[in-house]
Amino acid sequence: MHSKQERRSVSEEVTENFPLLKAMVQVGTYHILGGYNTGGATLQPRYNDVCVYSLRSRKDTVDFVVGDTSRVKKPVFLFLQGSLPVPVIRDDGEEMFHNGYSTSLMASHFWMLDSVITTDFHIVEISYPYTPVIADAAMLDEHAAYRPDDKDKPYHIGWRMRNHADTYTDRACAVIDNLARQEWVDRDSIFVYGHSMGGYIAPLVAHKNKHVTAVGISGMGPMGVVPNTILTARVQAMEGKITESEARTLIQQEYNNWLYCRDSTDAESLARGTTGLLPSGWKSLSMPQMDLIADLKQPVFIAYGTKDYISLPCEWLPLYFINRRKTNYCIRAYPGGHNFECQDEDGYHNRETKIRSWHRVTADFVKFVRRTTY
Repeated sequence: MHSKQERRSVSEEVTENFPLLKAMVQVGTYHILGGYNTGGATLQPRYNDVCVYSLRSRKDTVDFVVGDTSRVKKPVFLFLQGSLPVPVIRDDGEEMFHNGYSTSLMASHFWMLDSVITTDFHIVEISYPYTPVIADAAMLDEHAAYRPDDKDKPYHIGWRMRNHADTYTDRACAVIDNLARQEWVDRDSIFVYGHSMGGYIAPLVAHKNKHVTAVGISGMGPMGVVPNTILTARVQAMEGKITESEARTLIQQEYNNWLYCRDSTDAESLARGTTGLLPSGWKSLSMPQMDLIADLKQPVFIAYGTKDYISLPCEWLPLYFINRRKTNYCIRAYPGGHNFECQDEDGYHNRETKIRSWHRVTADFVKFVRRTTY
């Protein structure tokens, strides 16, 4: 638990590291910031309703997308995406729109936001470190993550070195602090919504940044990455999807991973050719969040799929809220899995059902924040 003084110093440090943004760059023109990394994508006019900002410091460059060009003063809906270096915009050469937004705005999940959000909010998403805002679909792997060269090689070392809870938290705080200074932003209505790993980061951002008005969390395992994997293995064994022997092997592997994280440095991990999370990042994303979420002063909205194993501990959060006498929260279960996907009778994921589920979740979030903050 940070003291009030410690929380303030973190925010001040982030603000000092990143200057006030001044120039908005409209994607769809060829005047993207000098040397701007487009990941090889051809910029097409269909993206001309999206703007890109860049915050630059000696230590980092933070690119983020604003989903409209309007200068009308509106609240902010900041979406924090899940794990892996997935670009905000995928150029797949197709002209597809949903709620006025191209479905090529992939990681931003603009297609899954209820129309009230795309109309009444400035939608914002932050690009991951060493990940282009725009990337050609051919440069993505099977997880839609940016891997432009050999799909069997590790992700970019720059991203892996920064794949850390503190990094994501500080980058989000820098964006929020700068947005709060813009005349077209209602600084009293800055809402942070995170899904999956983004849901793990969102409470950290709200804890450190005074501008965050309310928090939305979905598909989040509040116990962290390693406990999530252990829980998933155990539930899959109980459901007969894997054998008890397979579950024990997976669980023991996580114990071994944690031992490795305890005893190894990031430099040693890189020297050994590790392709996944580095020890510091692994530990930073595996700390239980129950107490931190319960201590938030802001209203908290929590959503999860009934088939999402890692979100099961969210059912415990009301116990923490009750102990803290916290009443400004809402927790809801929705049909589906981790991404609210549902299977049809043939066992395939139904995209239309998934879209409707996401619209329902995000519409419920808006209703909640309007009830608790306006």
